[in-house]
Amino acid sequence: MTGPLNRAFALAAIATLAACSANASSPIVPSTPSQPSSASQPSSVLQGRADIPGTAVPAVPGPWALERLCARPADPSERRCESIRRLDVAALKKPAVPYGYSPADLRAAYGLTALSLSSGVGQTVAIVDAYDDPKAESDLGVYRATYGIPACTTANGCFRKVNQNGLASPLPRKNAGWGGEESLDLDMVSAICPNCHILFVEASNAGSGLDAAVNTAARLGARYISN
Repeated sequence: MTGPLNRAFALAAIATLAACSANASSPIVPSTPSQPSSASQPSSVLQGRADIPGTAVPAVPGPWALERLCARPADPSERRCESIRRLDVAALKKPAVPYGYSPADLRAAYGLTALSLSSGVGQTVAIVDAYDDPKAESDLGVYRATYGIPACTTANGCFRKVNQNGLASPLPRKNAGWGGEESLDLDMVSAICPNCHILFVEASNAGSGLDAAVNTAARLGARYISN
């Protein structure tokens, strides 16, 4: 993989609001002109999930109603996912192509349109997250099919999911909030490097398990690791 594409992975991770951190700052949600907002949702309506404490999102510019997918962990040594979901688009009529940034938009933003399509063959990107997303591979398939990206599956050798020890089982317990984070991470790798293989390492917790999972990803041969 060439240098510019290598740097793009770090940039893409920042742009997708998918980074995990123990001490997160207030997010900045970019404007997406192609993504309409509901006029009934003023910018002051920034909601959280009643069943998950700590999911309220600090005020940001724009007419959005938002929520965090993951609550702040009780243990300060653990990370939480920083993915944010808009609540004001669910009632809109489902379009043929989702609103927001497409893979082509992301590649164009970083000047990678040609490079993304010609590079990455034989390279492996590892995504390291906490807990299990049982639908990771199937959701990834929907994203890639929607945007015309070739399939990346266990069957064709492109996709591999393991636990923090590098084994196919047992996998950690599932977590809906982290599941959203994981799907976003997998989608962004697919958008920026559609030719890359994906190693998905699921940690048993959001603390020391994540550290162990990063080491496992490196041991299994991934040259590019996102956690």
